[in-house]
Amino acid sequence: MRLTRLILIAGMIAWHIGSCSTDIVQTTAPGSEALQDVTPPAGDVLSATPRPARGLPGWRIPVTWAGLNLHGRLVYTAGRRVQGRLLSSIEILDLQTGSVFTVFQAPPESWADFLSVAPDEKQVLITYMPPHGTDQFGQQGIYSLPLDGSTPPRLVYAPEIRSQDCYHVQWAKDGRSFIFAMVDLQTPPRSKGQRSLNYNLFRMAYPGGSLQETAESAYWPRFSADGTALVYVTVDEVTGADQLFTANADGGSPRQVQFSGAQAAPVIDAPLFLPGDNALLFSAASQPPASSVPALWGLFSGVMPASAHTTPSDWWSIPVGGGVPTQLTHIGAVGLYASLSPDRHFIASYSGQGLFVMGLDGSKLTTIYGDTGGLPGTVNWIP
Repeated sequence: MRLTRLILIAGMIAWHIGSCSTDIVQTTAPGSEALQDVTPPAGDVLSATPRPARGLPGWRIPVTWAGLNLHGRLVYTAGRRVQGRLLSSIEILDLQTGSVFTVFQAPPESWADFLSVAPDEKQVLITYMPPHGTDQFGQQGIYSLPLDGSTPPRLVYAPEIRSQDCYHVQWAKDGRSFIFAMVDLQTPPRSKGQRSLNYNLFRMAYPGGSLQETAESAYWPRFSADGTALVYVTVDEVTGADQLFTANADGGSPRQVQFSGAQAAPVIDAPLFLPGDNALLFSAASQPPASSVPALWGLFSGVMPASAHTTPSDWWSIPVGGGVPTQLTHIGAVGLYASLSPDRHFIASYSGQGLFVMGLDGSKLTTIYGDTGGLPGTVNWIP
């Protein structure tokens, strides 16, 4: 078994250990509600035995968020420990009925984490590490998967070098290309930053395009609502601190988002354009990285050490033109990743402790689903 597979799975365990000590409880946002975990009924867990996509188990959870009048579906990744094994899956939750459908259950010794639903809502791109023994040697590549779960994942792109892995995949708004971050675990970092491994952004036409480098030393790409702009995180080569950048969709004309005031964030993750594309949402550590969680992650995975994604973090916002960031939540959650509702009135958040929704200002914070396994993942909100 390849070293990347071992350190990735060990890193997931470290994440899980760290996340278990943090409860998602909003304490200061006006009008917010304390989050109450909702778990599936006893026995409704994924089987440890791989099965075809169709006919995978589904269940229904209480719609405790009915007062918010939410519509659409959440497509998300989830991890669970079943019979001593870590298993990942892709699931869909209907926000009106509370029904949950398993699109894909990854077999043992495989992993799916980042996902992006196509604009036509018929398929999803995932970063996926197939089971040991496949031609990819444990690499994490880009795969496509029908959203109805009718066929297994199909390889779209696999890195040419075995030490490379793919992350943060995102469809372009026209559905004709996608962007993703690729890291080479054996290439020395460009900066002295603790978490500054050699990430680069690449774009590829779909299907069958060639790689085009979009930005160096960059990760966490997201497109604006109209598809003309891109936001991503990069690392200062001198200080190692994270920097937030916007650019044209092809990576041209990059512009740094300047932070001011005492709340400037040294660690930034998972940025997202807010409605109007005039402000950005991002995750940042809500307290200095303490405890052993970041150290464990760096020891085991070497992929994202000292990241806001692996330490207790909160949602913040800042104007695209820069300024003083505003803290929207006080929840101290790990693994935050967000998606706007189709009506652009709410934000859905994935975290290691579950899925929750909130208003654009951080109010009305409400748990939707408390069973993501304490592991990294993503969520897309679709009609």
